[in-house]
Amino acid sequence: MQVVVVEEQNFNINEPPTEIIFDKHSDHVPSVGDIIKVGHNLNGFKTYNVERRVFRQLPTRDDNPEAFQAVIVLVSEI
Repeated sequence: MQVVVVEEQNFNINEPPTEIIFDKHSDHVPSVGDIIKVGHNLNGFKTYNVERRVFRQLPTRDDNPEAFQAVIVLVSEI
């Protein structure tokens, strides 16, 4: 499933996400209350708390048996 992480304050349900923190394919979808660590460099990393999840079904030409192909994880910075 495609997992897109976006800050909750920048998300609009009627528009595709624009300010994406990261986007990757994963079998694990973070739950509400989980903490996500992004980046690792000499300056450290940023941590985010999962506030909500929005599951999306993407239009496909064939009948895909998966109920959802993407999830938008809405987070707030800690």
